[in-house]
Amino acid sequence: MKNEISILLTLLMLIFGCSSSEESKLVGKWQHTNDQMFSCEFSADKTGSMKWADGSGKQLQAPIKWSMVKGSGKVTVEADLGNGVTTGVFDFREEKLISPGGLDVYSKVK
Repeated sequence: MKNEISILLTLLMLIFGCSSSEESKLVGKWQHTNDQMFSCEFSADKTGSMKWADGSGKQLQAPIKWSMVKGSGKVTVEADLGNGVTTGVFDFREEKLISPGGLDVYSKVK
């Protein structure tokens, strides 16, 4: 019985360790690959911000909340753009965040 509990605890630690490791890879600043006016930042507390410039070059910013979709390699991002919350789902692979249509690609700033 002790061995079974030890094995179960070890498996749980591995599961939680892997998911937090995946989330830790997301934490940091990300830059749009085709348009330097767009960036986003993910914090460890699952909040962050997105930044962009409007037509006049004025820098704008909006708060975000994010979460990993377990086992799917996807990140859900909710942004409050002032006229309600907008939700997007990005693929998270090979150090890139990719929008559903593939038009928006972000790379992590090192």
